[in-house]
Amino acid sequence: MTMIKSIENFSNEIFYEIFDHLDGCDIYKIFSNLNYRFYQLLNSSLLLYKIKFHFTSDDLFMNNYQHMKYINPHQIISLNLSSELYIDKFLSSFNINSSLNRLQSIYLQNIQANTLSVLLKNCIHLPRLMSFDIMSCHQSIDLCQIYSLIFNLPVLKYLKITSHGFKSSAALPFAMENQQLSMIEHLVIEHGVTFNDLAAILSYTSNLSHLTFLHDDVENDLSTEIISLMDLSKLTHISMTIIYLKFDEFEIFLRKLPCTLKSFNLDVCERDLQYLDFDMWEELILQNFPQLEKFYFNYNVTTHDDDDFIFYDCVCDQFISSFWINRKWFVEVAYTRDTISIIIKPYRYADKLFYKQNFILTKIYHLFLSFRKKWVQ
Repeated sequence: MTMIKSIENFSNEIFYEIFDHLDGCDIYKIFSNLNYRFYQLLNSSLLLYKIKFHFTSDDLFMNNYQHMKYINPHQIISLNLSSELYIDKFLSSFNINSSLNRLQSIYLQNIQANTLSVLLKNCIHLPRLMSFDIMSCHQSIDLCQIYSLIFNLPVLKYLKITSHGFKSSAALPFAMENQQLSMIEHLVIEHGVTFNDLAAILSYTSNLSHLTFLHDDVENDLSTEIISLMDLSKLTHISMTIIYLKFDEFEIFLRKLPCTLKSFNLDVCERDLQYLDFDMWEELILQNFPQLEKFYFNYNVTTHDDDDFIFYDCVCDQFISSFWINRKWFVEVAYTRDTISIIIKPYRYADKLFYKQNFILTKIYHLFLSFRKKWVQ
């Protein structure tokens, strides 16, 4: 009883801070029947509920859904639906409409194609929906249709789509000249796209400042004409993963990026050694990206017996210039029996290694070597 009294002495602000870290259904289940003060707290417009559904049984689902029914729709700020078995059941019982006028974020995991299409059509009525995160491996989900529906959401700022199973019945058409464009500023595409796909997507997102994508290798995908259609002028942060794309083709895209770029993250799974010409990278950055503050580079390929030369001819002698040292961008080399990883990233204090042994190093600013070899009897 003493403990309950001490809790009740907390201010409303402290309770709101505590509730901000709890699932909305749990809040209602625990506090709704205590007393009138908590009844007022739970129904106050100052309290915004984060709803999470991660259930594996009918009993758990029904128990939480019964409590959620009493939550005012205008108090829900986010929906996180991660149970494939119950997303359809939840959305068939819970109306997504304009009464959710403070809903800002939706996260969906493993949603069925038909359910996703219906949901996106209803989401157009949500006046504050700013973040949408979809993760699904259902091959029946039509990529072209989904993007077309998403670009109709009126105030969406952040979009993340993750899948390795999407299909596309047809190519996404480019936005028309007089068409209303999306407000998306941060786009994360975690499924393969060709440069043609990317150009079409970017035609709807003229406000884009942050872009992440995985390039999907297609023969004759890249051309100067396709690249010229991309509007990248507002990009400040870009992160891209490349699989089987020659550097000469990649460079065409690279030179299209704006000079105002602040952060560049590149993952390369391609044996083309031009990617490891860091003198060339130095020249490219100086000429094209004078405002670049963060440069992340990860070259990761399967090794062969003759790959030792990569350490000497392609890496080690290229990082002694003031360009790399002044920016505190340093190289790390990790070598195993099967793979080689060459990584460039900004220096962090946590990366430092301290040794008790006394030895002399001259002109070594940062050194990280990792060798992992399989035990052979």
